[in-house]
Amino acid sequence: INRYPGSRITLATFQQYIDLFKDLKIFFRVLSIKKAMEGIALGILNFKRIFNLIGSVESPVVGGRLKHEIYMTENRIDIFEKLLGIDPPYHKKTVMVDLKAKWIEQAKEKINYDPNFKYIAVQISCATPIRTYPPEEMVKIGKLFDDRKFKIIWLGGIEDWFKAYRHLFFDFGINLIGKTDLSELIAICYLSDLIIAPDSSAVHISATFNKPCIALFGNINPYLRVAYYPKVKALFPSQVDCPNFPCGDNVMSKCYLKPQKQIGGDCIRSLNAEEIYNEAMKLL
Repeated sequence: INRYPGSRITLATFQQYIDLFKDLKIFFRVLSIKKAMEGIALGILNFKRIFNLIGSVESPVVGGRLKHEIYMTENRIDIFEKLLGIDPPYHKKTVMVDLKAKWIEQAKEKINYDPNFKYIAVQISCATPIRTYPPEEMVKIGKLFDDRKFKIIWLGGIEDWFKAYRHLFFDFGINLIGKTDLSELIAICYLSDLIIAPDSSAVHISATFNKPCIALFGNINPYLRVAYYPKVKALFPSQVDCPNFPCGDNVMSKCYLKPQKQIGGDCIRSLNAEEIYNEAMKLL
């Protein structure tokens, strides 16, 4: 907005994100990528300039268009701003999200919200098995919190490769594994006093609301993701016995070449559950 004053900006995004952005006054129009492409092809929609950011901050090893060496050395927000021609950078000034009151009320009902407790939202999985913190260790972290003061909310775990581990989280806490859509995830993070998550959407949502967050990283340097998030405490192994560390999801790395992929690469597995809990308590 600052870079292109007076412009009528159209945002084309994935269908599941439209409700999040459609009422923001900074956008003239919000529509799906499919409808935008159809409109351009038919000559119904005309734009002075188009920024195609699909896959622009991801490495080819994970299906993106960015050179892998840049992916592994430059912060993602910095890359976005360069692509949009933003200079000087504005990322430290404004973060906007359309948090609807009905989302908060629905989330409160879903978790039976009680203001006498502190809520810890825990994202138990992320995009790849290698980046995910070992589920048996994540359970250990949850059990360290005193249930007379804290309520644990389990989130995520929707991936097919994670199905065999879901039962580990059924014995305690609020089980929302595979039971939240994007609006509910956002509202639950907003209501929570602390978020614990691997490199996933929950980390970025926590930063949007300036919520304390413990972000668990293994094969990606956290600087590349959370450098501008003041309340996100990133935990990252200082040294790992791996020739590819940090690999950035390179499929030729040690963990990917194992006959059967384990949940959590050797790098993120080196993070100790009790140390993670101790760091979390410092933020509460």
